[in-house]
Amino acid sequence: MWVGTYNNGFFKVNINNYKRIHYNSDFKDDIIKSVYTIFKDSQGVIWVGGIREDLTVLRKNKKISTYPIRQVKYITENNKGEILIAGRQGVYIVDAKNSNFRLIEGLQPNRTNLAYSTVNAVYETKNNELILATNGVGLVYYNLIDKKIRKLNRASGLASDIVQGVLVQGDSNIWVSTTKGLAHIITTEKDTIINIFDKKDGLASTEFNFGSFTELSNGLFAFGGVNGVSIFNPNQIKAQDYKPIIVFDEFKLFNKKLNPGSEILKKHINQSKNIELKSSDNSIEIGFTGVSHSSASKIKYSWILDGFDEVWTTPSYTNFATYTNLNAGVYTFRVRALDKFGNFGIERTLQVKIHSPWWKTR
Repeated sequence: MWVGTYNNGFFKVNINNYKRIHYNSDFKDDIIKSVYTIFKDSQGVIWVGGIREDLTVLRKNKKISTYPIRQVKYITENNKGEILIAGRQGVYIVDAKNSNFRLIEGLQPNRTNLAYSTVNAVYETKNNELILATNGVGLVYYNLIDKKIRKLNRASGLASDIVQGVLVQGDSNIWVSTTKGLAHIITTEKDTIINIFDKKDGLASTEFNFGSFTELSNGLFAFGGVNGVSIFNPNQIKAQDYKPIIVFDEFKLFNKKLNPGSEILKKHINQSKNIELKSSDNSIEIGFTGVSHSSASKIKYSWILDGFDEVWTTPSYTNFATYTNLNAGVYTFRVRALDKFGNFGIERTLQVKIHSPWWKTR
């Protein structure tokens, strides 16, 4: 077992008898002391990265060499045998055979597009795309061919812009740990679905730690957080069979709630199928809630007012719809709930009729 320390370099420990080799003591060279990550590549070469000293490489013949790459947080290998080095400068690609390396200029941090403090992890897909877990701008996708960048962040549906780790179930099916939950991201040609899991779903933690993630030999995924380690089989995480149900909560006129039994609202709004209003009562608000067997706080809503809107609203956590200065006519309000697995529930409708003013009826 390889062990890295913050101030005392790195060790090789025999897990059977606990004998250890301290490479910083055995080698006279001034090699890395503050270790953040250790990686063993497909050739058996050990790569050791940290913040203050150069990237250190321990080869099978026990010879040590270094690369002038510092501020390293994560090391991995792509399917071409190249070594990917991620950290505060972005991502380096190292050609170990020829001892060449280069920094990907398009991924260097900057204030306008990539305002991150560090890259915590990186993965290269089969489609020549890098997936970066960043501290500051969420998840970054970088196409190595056309150099295009796209991002998934809080605005896209992630719970946090601080992504601590990435494990890949498939190139379009990944799991990422953040400081505010575990995200399962499924990408298709038409859509990107982000499902967020936290302690309410059975995880040990909602806040996850940097560098604490791995795929175990039996295919289980493990993510470490502030309250322990969550281990699960990603193939057994299925969408729920039941879908959220919409309940109408309240109906407002000019921001004033109407109580059941009033002249306009004879029954509770959830029991009403239609409402008739005078021509002057043309500013309304309809409140609703999605009822689910899981956490209701993770339900999003989309709605449309037939006769007024042209398209459905983008799903959001807003659970009320407001319309002002409606013209006389018959409208149908339609709303549906979207659970965290991307399933829409049964649509609810409410008909709203606004009468014409008396002087238009003659």
